[in-house]
Amino acid sequence: MAEDSCLTGKFAENYRPSLPQPASTPLPPPRDEVRGWQEARKRGNCRLPVSRKMDSYPPATFTDPLVPAFPAAWAYERSAAGTQKPLSPDTHNMQGKTSEGITILLMLLSLLLVSGRQEAPLQVTGLLNQSVSLSHHLQQTVPLKRVVWELEHNGDAFKLAEYKDSSLIIQNSRFANRLEASHGGTTLRIRELRMEDSEVYKSLITFRNADIKTVYFNLTVYEPVPVPNIEIEAVTDNKTWCNFTLHCSVPRNVSPGSVSWLYRYEGSEYQHYTGRSTVEISLQNMMDNMELLCLVQNPGDKKNQSVYVHDICLYSMWSVFGKTCWIKLYLFLPILAILTIILLLVTKKTSLQ
Repeated sequence: MAEDSCLTGKFAENYRPSLPQPASTPLPPPRDEVRGWQEARKRGNCRLPVSRKMDSYPPATFTDPLVPAFPAAWAYERSAAGTQKPLSPDTHNMQGKTSEGITILLMLLSLLLVSGRQEAPLQVTGLLNQSVSLSHHLQQTVPLKRVVWELEHNGDAFKLAEYKDSSLIIQNSRFANRLEASHGGTTLRIRELRMEDSEVYKSLITFRNADIKTVYFNLTVYEPVPVPNIEIEAVTDNKTWCNFTLHCSVPRNVSPGSVSWLYRYEGSEYQHYTGRSTVEISLQNMMDNMELLCLVQNPGDKKNQSVYVHDICLYSMWSVFGKTCWIKLYLFLPILAILTIILLLVTKKTSLQ
């Protein structure tokens, strides 16, 4: 309570006279109460010298040469402990302005969220020199008025074409004779794709009721991948094991994309084997006819080539067998020739006798 009366005395002490109040303003507190507050503060006694409290006055504004002009209803606020604390008019004004500012800020944020909301671009991939369609599954309940297609490049928008009255008007010479529209203009087909066609496209759909829907497409054009080539190296074979190395390669002048190996046994699905271009295989049971597939792909295209382990090992076995036979034949032919000559000489000698 000491702090309350001291602050009240401070208000009275720092007061500067203001303009006289109109006659309808309620009467201010008596002067003797104000002087009593000042004297009590000088003596160090911060208790109110009179029993009447400020909150007993009517909630109106009063003006007096020794009392500050502020609404009496602002003079005190009750704390959680039940005691009374003085509340200055500046504090009250600041709290009111803060609350109003927070409300306005929340309203602005909600408006920005609603107006700035934009659907994520639809990802579309295409192949060089091929065709692609920019299409959106639009739930159309209101008739369409027109559709405008735009191209965004480095933050700038360029008008591409406009579909209106069942006809498509191309407005960009770069796409001359390469555009087709369908489904009321909401689907745009681009033919003979070029690498520079990889851009963001925007569709502005206007309905008869003046509503506008915007759809974005992010088109990326890729080069077709080549057919991979499988090279078989270092085949060694014996009665129980078949060991060999496979290398998957593509032409160097073509963008290869990613290379991976898949495998499967007869009647099963392909499974990932490795992401490297070269694999080393060692098999014990050559009766399992495993297929190895080399896959080359990018987001727009993929091609593959495969080999069968049984064919590799069987070819190797026959190759080794053939080489062994030729070696044996090379060794046997000279011996056979010598024996033949000896036989001829013996036969000739016998005939002369």
